[in-house]
Amino acid sequence: MSNQGLKGALEQYWTIEPKARLHRRNTYFEDAQVSNMDALRFGLLVSTIAIGVIGFWSVLGVIL
Repeated sequence: MSNQGLKGALEQYWTIEPKARLHRRNTYFEDAQVSNMDALRFGLLVSTIAIGVIGFWSVLGVIL
């Protein structure tokens, strides 16, 4: 709590502290690969749900 006030804010702004992960690379997107078949299945599922919702709203509008 010693870095409060204007002096503490300026001190924190100009102080450079070492970062814990600065030397490591982010390899998440190299490790998590999506196959073309999975992407196709996901796209078909989302498209089918979207068409179903629009169709349901259309039928509901005609009934009401």
